[in-house]
Order: sequence, then structure tokens, then C-alpha cells
Amino acid sequence: MNLIGCKWVFRIKRKADGTIERYKARLVAKGYNQKEGVDYGITYSPVLKPCIIRIILTLEISNNWSLNQFDVQDAFLHGNLEEEVYMKQPPGNAFLLFHVDDIILTGSSSSGLASIRNSLQNELTIKDLGPLSYFLGIEATCTSSGLFLTQRKYIHDLLVRVKMDGVKPIQTPLSTSGDMPSDHSVSLTDATEYRSIVGALQYLTFTRPYLAYAVNKACQFMHNPTEFHWGLVKRILHYLKHTSIFGICLKLATNIQLSFTAYTDSDWAGSLDDRRSTSGYCIFLGGNIISWSARKQKTVSRKPVLKLSIEVLQLSLQKSCGFKLF
Repeated sequence: MNLIGCKWVFRIKRKADGTIERYKARLVAKGYNQKEGVDYGITYSPVLKPCIIRIILTLEISNNWSLNQFDVQDAFLHGNLEEEVYMKQPPGNAFLLFHVDDIILTGSSSSGLASIRNSLQNELTIKDLGPLSYFLGIEATCTSSGLFLTQRKYIHDLLVRVKMDGVKPIQTPLSTSGDMPSDHSVSLTDATEYRSIVGALQYLTFTRPYLAYAVNKACQFMHNPTEFHWGLVKRILHYLKHTSIFGICLKLATNIQLSFTAYTDSDWAGSLDDRRSTSGYCIFLGGNIISWSARKQKTVSRKPVLKLSIEVLQLSLQKSCGFKLF
């Protein structure tokens, strides 16, 4: 028998404007002490891939569906570890997106959506938050041209966290050369903050596709960051101060226009340290970008750049969205 401990976790849930919505307290088990085969078998967490969220929001905007969000109160108290839960598909098109205890519900049938809402209320203690406005740290604003997604509050909180909310803004997140050698200066004595901030920047790319390249550059030196690399991370933070209200806009598109388009590219031996290349891709559903990535290749490639980039795109798309492009 493996005896695991527990602890209280206290959180303050805030609205998009920073005001307090409610105080939360949970008694949680220390799951990291569990042993596979003793305390658990198969694990599953109902979380969403960013690509799926953008696809569903694109469909909602294009079809003028109703868009609502919910929050499951005490979600972790309603789990049944021995039973499987099934839900009948309501009439029309409906999409129910779960991310732990946060829910997005949209579809073409108002009666179908009402049926799902009633079923959820019968099984769970949920709070109807109304039209989608703030989800997973992302602010959603309906405009005349579509749905605008931004992480303004997330950026503000990040800058406050590193005490850079009063810094001078700059125009670009990375130097034009893009060079980040690993041996430019002495190593940081404590790389904990560097890794924490770069990890936070990774989530920020949810609504900032063009930051993926700069953030990926910073990620390449997580194992041994230097003062030089820390300075480049600060440059990204300076840039965010200047562009905190930036985001992506999911625009209206007809069903005829809802086809996939993909672009991919790769620099050629762009790394000065090991001559490996960095590949990047972006995928559009209609006119809306839904998935993107910039990633350093694991090996030095001798294949043609175009052929290699297509292979990387195929693998990345299958991993992020769950289907093949070609």
C-alpha cells in the first residue's frame, strides 16, 4: 500500500479586469507520490488543444452560432473512477469543449444547446457565465468583424510578476539577426526564474503566432541559460509591454471558404552552435490561423528544405489537431 499525503490549495479567481470574482479552497491529494500500478492505471485529464479551440471558434463565427461558457464548481468532487459517462448527441451541430472545470458550449441548434445545458445542470453544479468573455486567461471580445482574442491581463500579470510593468517598450521581440549563441556569456547562477518566465511565454503564444519563433529561441537554452539569453528574454518582455493589447481576430467565413491551407518554411542551418535548422508552419481554416509552431530540428538535415518542411508539417499537424493534412 502506498500512502500519499494531502494539502490545502488556496486560489483567488479574478475577472478579466483584475477584480476578484471569488475565493477558492481545495483539499487535494499529492498525486505526484502515486505509483503506477498501485494507485492508478490509466490517467486522463479533460484538457483542450489550442488548435481545437480556434477551429470551434472559427466555426462559431462563420455560422453565427450562440457562444456561451460555463464553470463547473467542485469539478474534482464529481468524478467516478469506475464508471464511463456517455452523452447523447443533441439535434443539430453542438460542440462541448472541456478544460478541467471550464466549459465552452456552441452549436447551430438553440434547443440542442438548452438540452445540453439542462443535462449538465442535472449532473453537476455549474455556473452559467453567459456569452464567452474570459476563458483560460484569454479575453474574448465580439466585434463587427469577428471574435478578437487577446491575453492582455495575462501579460500584465507576467510583467508585474517579474517587476517589469514599468519598463520602456520596444518595437521588436528579437534582434533582426536572430542569433542566440549558447556560449556568449557566463551562465546564470540560478536558472529557475529564466525557465519559469520562458514557460509562461510559451502559453502566451496562444494568441501571438509571430512570437513562436522568438520564444522557441529562448527555449533552446533552458538547460544552461546565460546572462545574454536572460537579456533576450527581457527584450521579449519589453516588447510585450508595447503590444499587450495585440491578439488574433477570428473572422467570419462561409462554409465554402472553410478549407485548410498550410504554409511551412525552414531556415538553413540557422543555429551557429550546431548548424541545425529551425522549422516553422502555420495552418489556416478559412482565413483564420488555428495552429502554428516554430521548432528547432533534432538533427542536422541533408534533405531538401521543402521536402523536410512538409514532413515536419505533417507530423506537427497530426500531433496538434489529430488529423493529417494530405
